[in-house]
Amino acid sequence: MKTFILINLLLSQMLFAQTKNYTVDGEKLTLETLCTVKDVVWGIDFLTASADEIIFTERGGKLSICNVKSKSVREVVGAPSVVAEGQGGLLDVLVHPKTKNIYLTFSEKVDGGATTSLFRAELSKDKAKLQNGSVIFRSNAVEKTDMHFGSRVVADNGDYLFMSIGERNKRDKAQAKDLHHGKIVRLTLDGKAEIWSMGHRNTQGLGFDGQGQLYNAEMGPRGGDEVNVIKKGLNYGWPIITYGREYYGPSIGEKSKPGLEQPLVKWVPSISPSGMAFYTGDRLKKFKDNLFLATLSGEHVHRVVFDKNMKVVKEEELFTDLRERFRQVKQGPDGALYFTTDSGKIYKLH
Repeated sequence: MKTFILINLLLSQMLFAQTKNYTVDGEKLTLETLCTVKDVVWGIDFLTASADEIIFTERGGKLSICNVKSKSVREVVGAPSVVAEGQGGLLDVLVHPKTKNIYLTFSEKVDGGATTSLFRAELSKDKAKLQNGSVIFRSNAVEKTDMHFGSRVVADNGDYLFMSIGERNKRDKAQAKDLHHGKIVRLTLDGKAEIWSMGHRNTQGLGFDGQGQLYNAEMGPRGGDEVNVIKKGLNYGWPIITYGREYYGPSIGEKSKPGLEQPLVKWVPSISPSGMAFYTGDRLKKFKDNLFLATLSGEHVHRVVFDKNMKVVKEEELFTDLRERFRQVKQGPDGALYFTTDSGKIYKLH
């Protein structure tokens, strides 16, 4: 009997440890740990409308599913082979809202080094494997370095994807119109690509607001992290303009120049924004139309509140007590917010 009571006590303590309560703008919220693995959880998406199955990438190369009800994880076989070195690996995942095809961005070994590529496949009925998979787009940002691959992939409300590609730490190539370094590309669902915007450094955040406008979040060097309003054909300036500096101190370029876009929001010093999401749901009422950024060196989730003219009226650092490097933030179909970390956790805020 004593053993039974002790086991139940331990189980209740474990369950309690999986949730933490917070109050934001007077609203009581619960942050729940759903699943934990041993690798960086780079990207997530949802397989069901109830958000009870989350498909996610581990940077080392695994694609897995988190069952929210049982808090268990099982691997999905059939992901592409990745270059899991430095900042490379298996990166973002997208479940296309119409076709339900699975799209994965990843760093791929190619002649001359490695590049950022896009893989498409179907998920089997038992959700145990990817089938009919192929690489449908290989960027020409081929370098021997293992830095600045990007990369996020998102779907618009039509028949296009948008994908970000880092400048691979070859900064001047971000201004080359025929190269994919430091670009956001628009692709058909079959992988035909056109350069949409240029002059980016390392975009790890990409998403739409409630009106369908595209934004990115990208890391500067020492300072100069940015959120930008992304529009076709515009040049966002890296490395000609930036609010960042070299890691060893000197400035880089200028802060502004005609013909080059200014950021919507910038940070000096850096917070290292990775994934981003505008909250468009109704479940978390105080967060309507707020921007959320997963930050790495900042070790928090960054909340930005705008007025109707998209001027910043408030910024807030959330979950600093967890001391986590947050990698991705995504709104679920259930209206909750989901976060991932470099320590291998998937969180749900509700």
